[in-house]
Amino acid sequence: MAFTRADMVLYLDSRFSELASELSFSAPDTLHDSYMSAIDDALAAYGVSYDNLSSGSVRVADVPGFKALLRYYGLRLLLERAAGRVDIRTEHPAPHKSWSQMSTQILKLMEEARAEAQAAGYDLPDPKQASLQLGMVTIPLDTAEPASNYDG
Repeated sequence: MAFTRADMVLYLDSRFSELASELSFSAPDTLHDSYMSAIDDALAAYGVSYDNLSSGSVRVADVPGFKALLRYYGLRLLLERAAGRVDIRTEHPAPHKSWSQMSTQILKLMEEARAEAQAAGYDLPDPKQASLQLGMVTIPLDTAEPASNYDG
């Protein structure tokens, strides 16, 4: 029996529902629709052609490595949502802001999923060098800390 898109949504939901809730995905339907892009990316990395993405499935023997692909792309989706969050400390002498601990942990999990996928034979981009493509505009997902000085 193959690992289908429905199985993929259930897998992602079981792994990331708490994190997705923390990132304010408004409803399960919105989250599941968002997962479709992660599933499409994982299926494309698995080797499914663009024309067959909607009906793509994974052979049972390939499921462990494919789950690493799903985690990587599911986490990338969540990282994009968390990227704007910062942690702010206001103690004396000056405020300090840094990239959210949540973003840092998501990035760490992406790196672990990438290593597992690479061990299974898949080539994935370094999450620290990833970018978000929006139409004709590419936005680098900068993992550098925000500036720590405050001009206020």
